[in-house]
Amino acid sequence: DIRNEQRQFLGFLERYSSLENLLGLKRRWKELLTNLDRGDFGENGFEICDKLGTDIHRRLDLGSHPAYNLLNILENTLRFKIIHLDLGDRLSGASIVDSTIGVGILINAHDTPWRRNFDLAHELFHIITWNVFSLGEIGDGTRKTKPEQYADSFAASLLLPMEHLFAALKETSADQELKLVDIIELAKEFRVSTEAVLWRLVNLKQISKSRVEKIINDPEFRNLDRGLRRGLY
Repeated sequence: DIRNEQRQFLGFLERYSSLENLLGLKRRWKELLTNLDRGDFGENGFEICDKLGTDIHRRLDLGSHPAYNLLNILENTLRFKIIHLDLGDRLSGASIVDSTIGVGILINAHDTPWRRNFDLAHELFHIITWNVFSLGEIGDGTRKTKPEQYADSFAASLLLPMEHLFAALKETSADQELKLVDIIELAKEFRVSTEAVLWRLVNLKQISKSRVEKIINDPEFRNLDRGLRRGLY
């Protein structure tokens, strides 16, 4: 029952908040709340998300491989409360902003490490834009609403910063030809899924959308991806 995990999550947040208050620990999560409003996410919404990801990457000083540092910085520097619970296949993540208990993010411990990294960055977008989109606009996670698409775009920008991705791409594909194994190695290096790398390369105009769709639907590619990641779970 997902409601049981939700109760666990909220109970954890309330207990941790009480401990913070007793210890006089300062919460800094409000520093990340954006000044953008709903109108800013108009025709250029995805471009805004890309720039926002780049800005947060810089402000948090996440380095060349952000997935290695994001969890630690959110928890220990900004005092986000992040809990991992086994949610099976029902939910990948959730988040909450509350003036009393602070910020909480729930991540599915059942998912692979690279999926958890992306979901953490995805939920971070919802935290940053908490006052921009309503819960009705975001939805319940069962479909890709526009704010959910924005969150994915932000997460890809944050975890795959253009400068560092291009440097790794240049080093990986020495002959300038992007092979399937190169994509998988890039994903492993940045600790994200191959799909995240592929769609990020589409957005950066390094590969066509049609080619990416073909790659993702290729059983041989999926088998190669699983094989090269075996042991990384």
